[in-house]
Amino acid sequence: MKTLINRRRTIQLLGAAVAVPGELAFGGSENQDAQVIVIGAGVSGLNTALILEEQGLDVLILEGSNRIGGRVYTLDDKKHKPNAGANELSAASHPRTVDMAKRLGLAFMPWLGPGTDTGFPAMSFYINGQTVSMEQWATSPANKIIGKTKPLPPLAQANAFFPKQSPLEHLGSWLEPKAAYLDTSYYDYLQQQNIDPEALRIIQERHTGKDLREVSTLWQLRLQRLFSFREVDALFGIEGGTSRLTDGMSTLLKRNIDLNTKVTGIRVKDEGVEIKDSTGRTYKAQYAVCTTPLTMLREITIEPTLPELHAAAVEQIPYDENISVFLDIKEPFWEKDGLPPIMWAEGTGTWVKMTRDPEGHGYYWISISGNRTKKWQDKSDDIIVQDLIDELAKIRPSSKGKVEPIAVQNWHTHPWTKGHGAYLSPGQIKKFSDVLMKPFGRLHFAGTHTARLSTGMEGAMEAGERAALDILLNL
Repeated sequence: MKTLINRRRTIQLLGAAVAVPGELAFGGSENQDAQVIVIGAGVSGLNTALILEEQGLDVLILEGSNRIGGRVYTLDDKKHKPNAGANELSAASHPRTVDMAKRLGLAFMPWLGPGTDTGFPAMSFYINGQTVSMEQWATSPANKIIGKTKPLPPLAQANAFFPKQSPLEHLGSWLEPKAAYLDTSYYDYLQQQNIDPEALRIIQERHTGKDLREVSTLWQLRLQRLFSFREVDALFGIEGGTSRLTDGMSTLLKRNIDLNTKVTGIRVKDEGVEIKDSTGRTYKAQYAVCTTPLTMLREITIEPTLPELHAAAVEQIPYDENISVFLDIKEPFWEKDGLPPIMWAEGTGTWVKMTRDPEGHGYYWISISGNRTKKWQDKSDDIIVQDLIDELAKIRPSSKGKVEPIAVQNWHTHPWTKGHGAYLSPGQIKKFSDVLMKPFGRLHFAGTHTARLSTGMEGAMEAGERAALDILLNL
């Protein structure tokens, strides 16, 4: 226990709490089902449970879907077994995650996501109706940027407008009061630097959020600070797919995970927590940890009602949207047009990547995010994938007839996520950061939306660790 508590003090993590008002009819046996109930079997929920079990607590995980992993999702039933969520790791930015993978005896493989064996690949761009290579970009008629950033490729435009020396001294600086002046519109921040309209348009096209006006500059600087720890040439993946991580974590648990158990209500009491599922069954525990995304938390009724500010955080924090389309490559069509297989295309997707499975077979991964998802949000997977194949053929005529569908993963319409990842709008860091770092009585919250020093899988691991440590300190 002492070791865990000292680690908590070192990283200085705080709790998080959110809830939605309502009334529920709870009932059932007075017997306790577990000392702690964890809602959600993603990375965060699994890590919470493992830490608590290692300290001798009895923990039960309730998972609404029929599988574990959350947004860690390897499509094992599809050709090439693509990762539909969570891909790359690095020792510098994912220390907890890498440690867990090593503990499970998992093997690593070079991350070939960008399409080459070394870092960022040679690539082409589709902008203003033209496809140009990176070498052609600076002088191409497709490059309509005016000003000092004209020679920079589209993917480098955003970083050019950030200060060379980050105003965030360390990973937790974004939550400090002295950084609050940066919690303003990212769009306004760029405008104040007299950004060229075309450069601004390209940055918007690349952005994962819905609109630059809806994103906090401080949030963007936080991400830049986090990503500065990622050495591109040191990225790697988990052999067999990232789901091997969550599969392995589940095997370390002492109790089986209750799948297909949708939580509909939580009642927080002085002496414990009661949880109700969609069948009407009531579970009882001393503590509970909710790791569901805020998009799903909005559907859970929590009693008693939280103060207005807490409820506002749950309802107002936005989520970006993402659709991933995977295509099998029948022939290396890029050998005919002379352009690199990797490209970034405005209007189509943030990335048109080529990656490879462990056997070295290549396939395409088209990642669509932000505003670009709108026209496909309500479309079937068959329509989405055919639209993307048609658009790819328009951009790269040599690809016509050379690719075929593997799978589509639409996180916006996914019933257990209803979004891809949380981000914070202007003013929300100042308004909600303290709220989301506090537990609500015996109810604690985890998940990437509560992480403060990391993001992605590592953020989920961090948040699970923090929630577990907070509970241990209160026993």
